[in-house]
Amino acid sequence: MVQAARSGKQNIVEGSEDGKTSTEMELKLLNVARSSIGELRQDFEDFLKSRQLRQWTPDDERFQPMQGFTKSHNRLSDYEPYFTHWSAEEMANVGLTLCFQVDTMMNKYMESLEKTFVTQGGIKERMHSARTGYRQQQDLRLAELEKAVPALQQQLAQAQAEAADWKSRYEDLKQRALNAYHQQKEEIERLKESNKDKQG
Repeated sequence: MVQAARSGKQNIVEGSEDGKTSTEMELKLLNVARSSIGELRQDFEDFLKSRQLRQWTPDDERFQPMQGFTKSHNRLSDYEPYFTHWSAEEMANVGLTLCFQVDTMMNKYMESLEKTFVTQGGIKERMHSARTGYRQQQDLRLAELEKAVPALQQQLAQAQAEAADWKSRYEDLKQRALNAYHQQKEEIERLKESNKDKQG
């Protein structure tokens, strides 16, 4: 019974870890864990039968309180205070109920996992799909950029031509302004010389 319980726990832990990289391996290990929990459940049933103890059913007044307790308590420390008080029948029925509850939870989780695996593939398949999708997006973006290059080149050439035209205009305006400045300066000098001559 100890070996079956440890096997169930260990395969759940290993399945959870392996599930990070392989959904298929997680499912395999969880199936092993379910088998181990199933063996443990059978052992509890055999324990009760072999000692003529009662396996509680929903019509037993102790069944609902026990089920409510096991559903809301999942730590060893929650059960330790009762180890010295519960009878063998109580201990076995609590253990049996926990086995059923663990199996139910695992079954629901595995159904969800299998559905995801069938519809979306495992972790590896999803990673491959994500990489493929990313590469396709990159290829599409590259194609868009390459398609836009000729138009951008044309705009660049046009801008360079306009810049050259503006530069030519600027040089022309600059030269005119310089010429006008020098002419005005020369005229001022002539007027000053002329005034000096008149005053002399």
